[in-house]
Amino acid sequence: MSLPKSVTPPHGFQFQVPEGRPFRLVSVETELDGDGGWVADRFFRHRIVAMPGVQQYGYHPGGKHKCLTYIKRDGSVTGGEFVFDRIDLTDADTAKGMLKAHDILRSAEKEGLIQYNPNCGGHIHMCARGYGFYDLLRLIINFGYLEEVIYRLAGAGKTYGHRTLYRGYDAANHGGGYSDPVVKGPFGEIGEAYASITGMKRMSGLNTTIYAANWCQRGTCAVEPVGQNMRHMGAGQDLKNCNCPHEKHTIEWRVWNAQGNPRILYAWLAVMQAMHAYAWRPEGDPSYKAYEMQDPLPWTWRPYSRVTAGIKHAIQERVEWMFSELPLTPEEKDALRYTFMRTPLKAFGKDWLKRRSELPYKPPPFPNVYKPEYVRKVQSPLDEPDNDPAPPEPRRRTIREQQQWLNMANAADVWRPPRERPFADLRAVPIPADIRWEPEPGGEDEPF
Repeated sequence: MSLPKSVTPPHGFQFQVPEGRPFRLVSVETELDGDGGWVADRFFRHRIVAMPGVQQYGYHPGGKHKCLTYIKRDGSVTGGEFVFDRIDLTDADTAKGMLKAHDILRSAEKEGLIQYNPNCGGHIHMCARGYGFYDLLRLIINFGYLEEVIYRLAGAGKTYGHRTLYRGYDAANHGGGYSDPVVKGPFGEIGEAYASITGMKRMSGLNTTIYAANWCQRGTCAVEPVGQNMRHMGAGQDLKNCNCPHEKHTIEWRVWNAQGNPRILYAWLAVMQAMHAYAWRPEGDPSYKAYEMQDPLPWTWRPYSRVTAGIKHAIQERVEWMFSELPLTPEEKDALRYTFMRTPLKAFGKDWLKRRSELPYKPPPFPNVYKPEYVRKVQSPLDEPDNDPAPPEPRRRTIREQQQWLNMANAADVWRPPRERPFADLRAVPIPADIRWEPEPGGEDEPF
């Protein structure tokens, strides 16, 4: 099965690099219900994952693994969570892998093996390297200005729209929800703004807790104190010029639904790249610490048919602003038009959206400078599945896995190393029964 042309993203999912907008690394997390093991095994045959089957929750293949994604268990869903880990979609092999992965996911969804239900979310992490607190503040202000529109956009392709509108969602996560609205201004002085933004809950539509948890580790970077950090009860740091290696330094967009249309995902990623670039300013420029409040349009938390005429007019103004002001290429604007047509905002008219999507590219206010700490080289997927795949090569534990296993050892009187899923569980793949993952002699599976 191949993807229909109508859902295939521009350039086969490969992003271009327009003027002033380098591509920031992203990690795309997609939750699903159903038989995640079937999808993982197919991914394994196409060299999209390194291990067959659904792995345990704390699994990570390592910082420099060559496969596009991995799948792990998640307590909120039955199928698991696919993590497309720190990918650069300007790379041809990475884009080809994303296209092949979504081809397999679409086949599984069509056959009823997996489902993207309202309990399944889509979480996308944007690399925050070189992104200062004042950049984040402008991003939060712009997110609040567009919040109603973003939530409508995040529900594209679903009859009920955004998953917060689904009956029973208010009881999810013990009543805490999974994608709550962000904090709104006016923030007053910068200390108040810092405390408000770093104090947002992890389940916010734009999660800043990971960003706020990072600190300059070497102490030699030219970082400036800013505001009051609500978690550390001390002055925070503006990490604009911090070059320290961080295990996880991202801004997480938790607002998206889980869905399997790659053209919609492409539009979401384009909007994120454009909004991050629009808010960025160079350090040392007088405009870096300047920010201008915009009238927020909070998420109404109700079906579009029940919002007032005034709200609908405000939504239309903001949709027009997105097409005219954000640094989106013509191909990205067309994908955004396609996505809006799969939301209630199609009420603005097909011709109206098409005219806006034909507007030329407008560069961000300042040419962005971005240098990631490390870019993984993703191997190209196989066009045809390997029906007799070789067992994966053994690997060393990650630091996270070591700590989890040590915690297990401390919590149990008698502890033995956990075993990975045996390869014999692979469906329809003839693998000798004597192939098993066994610990090394001496009782330890791998040395720390």
